[in-house]
Amino acid sequence: MKKVLLLIILLSFGAFQLSSCSKDEDATPPCRQTRITMYVNGEFQAYQALGRGIDLKANGYEMFVQATRLINNTARYETFTFILPYKKTGPNSIEKCLFTYEFPNSSFTADLLDYEFKSNVITNTRFCFYATFSAKFNNGIEDIVITDGEFSYLYEDPYDN
Repeated sequence: MKKVLLLIILLSFGAFQLSSCSKDEDATPPCRQTRITMYVNGEFQAYQALGRGIDLKANGYEMFVQATRLINNTARYETFTFILPYKKTGPNSIEKCLFTYEFPNSSFTADLLDYEFKSNVITNTRFCFYATFSAKFNNGIEDIVITDGEFSYLYEDPYDN
């Protein structure tokens, strides 16, 4: 009877091990729905995802994701473009954060990494991207402070490995 009980316990443990996730799967945070939000000078703002892409470069792959928002239903808009190495995660992994502010008679474009910019790429897989960020810069008109920025993008079609 003890041998049968021991055998059942061993078989149950083995089945549990086979059905468990691998360490790689456990280490990757789950994908979040597409959402781009932040506080700009204390005001909550939400952006709309424009698209994403991946390019082959001499030193590997480079990924970009974009977001935009119209300002008060006028011809003015803001766009963010994040550029980073494919699959790279961690603090300050973003290689460029291009911010463009367009309005009828002029525009402003800058790489926020040239200013005070902090980011943390938490997820960067073939299925999705998720990062947090903050920034301080001047757009030629006023000082801009971005806090609690979150950018998650769930890809419609996963990238090929």
